[in-house]
Amino acid sequence: MAIKRTTRPKRAQALKEARETLVASWVAQHGMRLSGEALWRALGFGSRRTFDRAAREGRLPVQIYPLPIGRGRFARTEDVADWIWKQMEKRRKGGDAQAK
Repeated sequence: MAIKRTTRPKRAQALKEARETLVASWVAQHGMRLSGEALWRALGFGSRRTFDRAAREGRLPVQIYPLPIGRGRFARTEDVADWIWKQMEKRRKGGDAQAK
């Protein structure tokens, strides 16, 4: 007789809810768009200069864009929070957070 395991679906649901909570808290704290220091620090850059270099070289992990009525670069807060979640998942699973 096989025993059904119900922990996997429950765990998957808990992880999904945790991700949604992370995204919602970032949006509540920063609004729909991130820019400036909040953006480059969230992506793990130590300075604006290294962020700008990575942007020029196309090495940013999220899509960035300029706004017609603004200066600088912007990213959707949800995209940044989702990228952070993926990095946390890689570490949780034992993978290198910088890989891929």
